[in-house]
Amino acid sequence: MVEPTVLFITTGLSAGGAEQSLIRLLSGLRGGPVRPALASLRSGGSLADAAAALDLPFMELDMEKGGTERVAGTIRLVRFARAFRPDILQGWMYHGNAAASLTSLAMPGSRVFWAVRQSLGAPETEHAGTSRLIRRSVHLHRRPEIIVYNSAVAARDHEELGYPEHRRMVIPNGFDTDRFRPDPDARDQVRKELGLSRDTRLIGMVARHHPVKDHAGFLKAAAVLAGAEPDVHYLLTGAGVTDDNRELSDQVRSLDLTSRCHLLGERNDIPAVTAALDIAALTSISEGFPNVIGEAMACGVPVAATCAGEVPELLDGIGTVVPCGDPDRMAAAWRGLLEMPAERRRSLADAGRARIQDRFGITRMISSFEKLYQAPGSGG
Repeated sequence: MVEPTVLFITTGLSAGGAEQSLIRLLSGLRGGPVRPALASLRSGGSLADAAAALDLPFMELDMEKGGTERVAGTIRLVRFARAFRPDILQGWMYHGNAAASLTSLAMPGSRVFWAVRQSLGAPETEHAGTSRLIRRSVHLHRRPEIIVYNSAVAARDHEELGYPEHRRMVIPNGFDTDRFRPDPDARDQVRKELGLSRDTRLIGMVARHHPVKDHAGFLKAAAVLAGAEPDVHYLLTGAGVTDDNRELSDQVRSLDLTSRCHLLGERNDIPAVTAALDIAALTSISEGFPNVIGEAMACGVPVAATCAGEVPELLDGIGTVVPCGDPDRMAAAWRGLLEMPAERRRSLADAGRARIQDRFGITRMISSFEKLYQAPGSGG
C-alpha cells in the first residue's frame, strides 16, 4: 500500500490543547503508514521547538503579521505544498482549515480535511476575526471532504451554523498515560517550590488566560471555599496566568487570596504539576474535549469541572460536574471532594485513570487518524 502524504496546516503552535493534540498525533504518525508534514501559519509558540524536533518537513510562515507578510506566507505555503505533494491537506483549527481550502486551489489533486477542536458554547469570547471566520467557513463547506471534530458537542454546534453533517467524523483526543500518571514525588516537589508543607491541600487549574476559561469564576469559588477550608491553596498555570497579568492579579487581591493563590504562568512540566494536585478543576464556560481533564484523570487526580463540551461524558460517575458560571456550586464540589473519605477518593482516582486508558489512549487516537488517511477518497 502506498503511504499517504498528509500536510497539516495549523493556525499556530502555542501551548493550547488543540496544538498539544496535534504534536502528539504527529509524533505518533512518524514511522507508520502515513507520511506527515507540518506548516504553521504563525511563527514561534511554546510548541514550535517540539514540532521542529519531530524531524519531519516543517515550515513556519509569519502570516500573523498581515499585509505583505501574509501574502508572502501564502506563496511560501503553496510552494511548500507543491514540493511535498500531499495526498491530503489537513487543516487544524479555523485559520488552518481555511488555509487548507485555499491551498487546495493550487493543488487540485489533493483531498481537503478540516479539524475543528472546540465547541461554540460561548461565541462572545471569540476574537471578532475568528468569529467571522467560523461563520464564513460555512460557505467553504464544499471544500473539505471530511471535518474531524474532537467531540460530538463541537460537531453539533457547528452543524447548527451550517457545517455539513454528512462530512462529520468524531475522533476524541488521546492521552499519553505513560507521561501523565500518578506521581507521589511530584506532590513534594511542587509544594517545596511553592514553599508549602507536604500536607497542604492544593486545588489547581491548567488553562491559558482567556475569557472562555473563566479564571474569575475559579477565584470566586476559591473565595467561597476559603471560609470553610482556610488551609487550602490554589494553583493556576497557563499562558498569561502570571502576577504580571493586572486583571488576574487584581482579582486575586480583591478576593483576599494573595497568600494562597499561586500564579505559575506557562510551564513545561504539566504532568508533574497536575499529579501534584489534590483536585483538578476546570471552570470553562465552553469546551470541546478538554485535554486537561483527561490528563488529570490519567494522573489519578479527582476532578470537579463545569458541564462544558464533553466534560459530562468524561466524568460520568467518577467526577463532579457543575453548571457553568456557578462559583458557589464549584466551591461546594471542591469541598465535597476534600471531605470525601480517603478510600473513596482513591477509588475515584483509579476509576478515572482506567477510563482514560481504556477509552482515550493515545494509540487509539493515532490509529483512528491513520485509518482515516488510508481510506479511499469519497470526492469533495
